[in-house]
This record gives sequence, C-alpha cells and structure tokens, in this order.
Amino acid sequence: MSGVDRIRAIIGNNREDLIIIVFFILLSYFYLGTNISVDHISTPMDLLHNTQINFSLVVLQDQIVAPMDLLLRYPGWSNTGIEIPLFNGERSDVLDSFIPEWHFARDTLFSGSLPLWNPFRAGGHPAITMFSSSLLTPSFFLFFVFGGGIGFTFSLLAKIFFSGYGMYKLCRTELTVFPSIFGGIAYMMCGFNACWLMWPHVTTSMWIPWVLWGIILLYRERTHKRIFFVAIPVALLIFGGFPFVIFCGLAVGMFLICWLVFIDFIKKDWISGLKSGFLLFFSMVAGIGMAAIQILPFAEWAAQFDTSWRHGGSIFTLSDLDILFYPLKYTHHHIIPRVEWCGYVGILTLLFAIIAIIFILKNRKKALTPLSPIFWISILILVMIPLFKIAPLSTMFYQLPILNMNPSNRLLVILALSFSIMGAYGFDVFEKAIKKLNGERFQISKRVILLFILIIIGIQILTMAPVGMVQNAVVPGDSFFPNTHTISYVQDNLLPGQSVLATSTYFISGTLSYYDISDWFAHGYHRPSEKAILNQVVHDAWKTPTAAMYNLDQINLESPYIDKLGIRYVLTSEQVPDTMNTTKWQIMSLEEGIIVLENLDCPPGAYLLPSSDRINPSSYQDIFINKYSPNYREYTINTIHEGVFVTTTRIWPGWVVYCNGQTVPIKPYMGMLQSIDVPEGESVIQYTYVPYMFYCGLAISIFTLIILLFIPRKLLGS
Repeated sequence: MSGVDRIRAIIGNNREDLIIIVFFILLSYFYLGTNISVDHISTPMDLLHNTQINFSLVVLQDQIVAPMDLLLRYPGWSNTGIEIPLFNGERSDVLDSFIPEWHFARDTLFSGSLPLWNPFRAGGHPAITMFSSSLLTPSFFLFFVFGGGIGFTFSLLAKIFFSGYGMYKLCRTELTVFPSIFGGIAYMMCGFNACWLMWPHVTTSMWIPWVLWGIILLYRERTHKRIFFVAIPVALLIFGGFPFVIFCGLAVGMFLICWLVFIDFIKKDWISGLKSGFLLFFSMVAGIGMAAIQILPFAEWAAQFDTSWRHGGSIFTLSDLDILFYPLKYTHHHIIPRVEWCGYVGILTLLFAIIAIIFILKNRKKALTPLSPIFWISILILVMIPLFKIAPLSTMFYQLPILNMNPSNRLLVILALSFSIMGAYGFDVFEKAIKKLNGERFQISKRVILLFILIIIGIQILTMAPVGMVQNAVVPGDSFFPNTHTISYVQDNLLPGQSVLATSTYFISGTLSYYDISDWFAHGYHRPSEKAILNQVVHDAWKTPTAAMYNLDQINLESPYIDKLGIRYVLTSEQVPDTMNTTKWQIMSLEEGIIVLENLDCPPGAYLLPSSDRINPSSYQDIFINKYSPNYREYTINTIHEGVFVTTTRIWPGWVVYCNGQTVPIKPYMGMLQSIDVPEGESVIQYTYVPYMFYCGLAISIFTLIILLFIPRKLLGS
C-alpha cells in the first residue's frame, strides 16, 4: 500500500472523528467571538535563515481575547492612545499573575534556559514547578509558539476545544453522535468554564472528561495502550494547575472506578470486579506518578507558607438552584455574570437531564452502564450537599481538608459535568424515541428528523454561547500589555535585583512583572516575616491576603527597608508632597500625568553590611555583577573588613552559594533575603538555583513512565 493510500485509509477509518474535530474547532472559534487574521506563517526555512528566531507566527493581529479592557482603565496606560470600554472587572489575577508568568517562561525558554526561577515576583519564586503556572500544558505550548495576545487567544481556544471534544468522546462511548455533540457543547460552554476560561481552573477542568473517557476505554478492553490513555490525561489534569479542580477530577474518576467495579460484581463476579478495579486504580496512580515533577515541588512550596486563613464553605444555598438556568442572577452591570456565582448549565441540558432520569427509573435494566444517570444522580447529590450548604451533612463535608481550604462553590464544575452527561443521555433517549415513533406511527423524512435534531443543537449553542461571550472581552491586538515611555525607561535602567513600588496607577501590584519589572508586592503568597517588613514600607497595602494595591500616600518613603529591598523607583500619577526628601529621591516625568520617583541610594541588587546593620552606599562601587540570569548569578566584591553580603533575592530552598569556589551556608536576612558571610578582600560569589524537588519529581515521573512501558502482560489479563 502506497503512502497516499495509507493516508486515505486513515482518513476513511477516522472520518467521523476528523469531522467532529473540525466542528469543535470552528465552534470554539465562534464562541470566542474574535477575528484573527493570519498575514504570514513562517516556514522552517524562514526560521533557519533568521538569526533571531521568532516563533510569533501570526503577524497581523486584528482582534484577540484578553482582559486588556481592564488593564487600560488605569492611568499607567492612559498615554497609549488605545481606548477600550470596560468589559469585565473580574480579571485581575490574569493580568497581575497568570499572563506575566507565561511571558517570563516563554522568554526564558527562548533564551535557552528552563524557567526554574522567576526573579520578578515578590523577590522571586519557582516558575515551572508551580502548579498555578500551568506551564506543562497544551495551552502554554500555543502561547509559547505564537506569543503575546495572539498566543493567549489560541490558548483559550485550546481550552474550549479540549473541553468540548473530550466530553464528546466520553459521551460517545455509550451514546450516538448528535447527543454526544450536545453534551460536548453543554460542558465547554457551561458557566464554570465560561467564567474561569482565562485561569488555570479551565486548564485543569478540560481534562476531566478525558480522564473518565480513558477509564471507560480501559474497563472495556485491557490493553497496554489504554493504560496510557488513563495515565496521560490524569497527568495533564494535574499539570492543569488548580489543586481544587484536580481533586474534583480525581475524585470523580475514583467514584467512576467504584461504579464500574460494582457493575462487574453484579454482571460477572467479584474476582472480575477486583481485577478491573485494581487495573483502573493502578492507571490513575501511574498518572499521578507521571505528574510527580510538579507534585513534589508543590509540596515544598506549600510548606513555606501559612494557609490557615483559607476557609471552606459555600456562597450558595438551596435558594440559588436557579443559577443552573439563570446566569444573570448575580451580575456586574446587570449583564455580565459574576465569576464565582455563575453555575449555568443550559435550559435544554436540564430538560434532557430530566428525561434521562425518567427513562432510567422506568428502565432499570439499563441502569448498569458507565454513563448511567443513576451514577450521575448520585454524584449530583454528593456535590450539592456542600455546594448548596445542605445541613447538617454540609458541615461534615467542610471538615475534609480540601473542602476546608477551598470555596465549595467551585464544585460547580462537577455539577456542570454531571448535567452535561445526563443531558446528552436524555437527548439520546429523545432521539431514539423519535426515530422509533417514525417507524411505528409516523412517516417523516429522515432529513426532517435530522433538521429537527440540528435545530435543537443550534438552540443549545445560541442559548449557551452568550454567557461566555459576555465574560471574555474581544479587544484590539495591539492592546496586549502595550509599552509606555515610563515603562520603557524603568526597563532600561533597572539593574538586576532592583525593583519598583507601582501604585494603583499601574493596577494590582505585580502587573508590571509582565515587563520584567520586579515588585515585592506582586500577587502571591508571602511569609509572615515578609509581610512584616513590607508593611513597614507600605501600610494597609493588602486588599486580599495575596494581592496588594495602594496609593502614594501609603508609602513610607523614609523607610530604611526601601534600600534593603532594592526598591529603586516609585511609579505614580498622584501629586508628590512638597515635603519629600529630594536628596534621596529624584522626581521626573516622562509622559503626561505619570511621575517617577528614583531612589538615589538604591543598592545594585546586592549590598555589603559591616558589623552594623546600616547600608553604606559608598560600598556599592565595590560590587560588580559578572553574570545574572534567573537561575544563576555571579558577583565580584571587594571589602576591607569581614562582613555580610546580602542579595535582594527571596530566601528559598534550592539556592546554592559558592564563595571563592567553596560552598557557604545561606542565612536569612530580615527573615526574607539571602545573605552569606564574606571574608575581607576580593571574593567571587556564585548563586545557583538547583530545585532538588523538581529533579526528584522528574526522576519519579521518568521511572513511572518506564514501569508503564514494561508493564507485565499478566496485569492486563482478563
């Protein structure tokens, strides 16, 4: 058989899947509501002849989907000339944390290094090893390839597609084509996925149907390939980056395994059930093992912070059941559903779910199947207890560690999953009933029936899509984190290790980290010792336990900690007080309405301390930065006395320091910075970040993969 014949055979054998894939891609594009124009796509030859390889393949960007409407509301970007009406005000985390993290990782990878350490957020933190970074996902891969606003838009499109197509394949294990499409639409456009589309929540939730699909495939046929089909989606679920949704997906997977074991107990025997259960459980554990590369570093990260302030519970009661079919119950400006409050699953979905329940109650002989409404009703009841605070059982649920630290209203993802499957099941019952009646009592053309079914699917799309469309702003391509004169000046003049205080002029602290501008108040977790120092610099800065936003009058410009933290610039649009110390602070303005205060005593990202605890600015000239990258730094210093060398880098496990070729211990300075003792004279100091937990996790992931590759055939025996 020739190569062309083989391709034709593959297409012929997979025609249905190819058509469905194209359908869900086009539907995802429609759902985003953007207009992406491709002017030129670089070929491999173009890239080879380009000395500065750039994978931003799409040159012309008409429109993108990104929360730049919120960014451009703030004075720091008022001189860009780009005006966009505010679309949605609940996207701050995306701007001050998520996109900057992706941008840093992309730039680091293009420089030829792994993004192990991000130095621009709160004195630095782990990058690729962070769950919430979602860097080991197809969504980030698209951002890596295309970059900027266009890459972010494609990453959203991937989330929508994988959510819909995965649910389609899950439903297709038991249902016909059109009901499976219906279920895919219901899940990809549900309120949870619509509202959380830009966050790791959906980078995670999109894999739940794939995990369940893989479990059912392996249950039906025990093959080596199908073990991977469970393990890989489980690993991708974990890589998605949102722990609570990961827990939800794994929990539903385990419940499905128990259901399948129960089916084997009833239909076959207990030995068959135990064999099935063991293999399915083993496959899920293997997936967890493959994700050890992120699980172990996450455990190390969690040990650094006190998260006792997080509490569970839910914002809903039984009176909120109408959120399932009324997405505008809790809104912004009466048109945009609130993120945490949107549980929309679609009116048609609910109607067909009711049909599924009625059908299965009347046909109990058909109840023992993987997608049986009996199972999904059980999941719904289990989820609704903590979700809608059904006492007294809900109180017991909230005692569970994972539910005690997370809002239970995020269980809406499992509610949407269950209703999507039951809705598809009910549509399947409805479709078969119509076809049966057509043969027995009526004589209707098959084309008319097909048209009727397509109309139902069209109504499903048209009634569900607006919820997502009003959530996610379509904006001009050139609005994606536009540069300004002030931002460019700060970028060009900041030395490695120096940082800024960006007031509310530049939105939530940390937003400027997209531009590789370091900020100690950047969105994220801070140790108590860190907050104690930061509170001496800016009072009452924290709007939430993890996010800071403040004005110029809240900054203590005389605080000695400003120098010790390496804060060089204060950026604001407010009036500078006449009483400011102009011998320490230089005032400048590079664009209309924006003021830059420069700290003239700021150390060059590191400083020497003599026996006293006061910094001597004259010692700055004795510090030379030889090399500086996120994962490696090298300094040469000269000192006439023994002392302490301090870098404005957050102290963290994994950093190794060499002084004149000898390993030296790192000591915490002020409970937050890295410091070492140095001898008198000239010294060469090298800092290397070696995240041991990352490499241990990588070893476990590889070992798990090897085990799966050489799994004994006896384990697969029926």
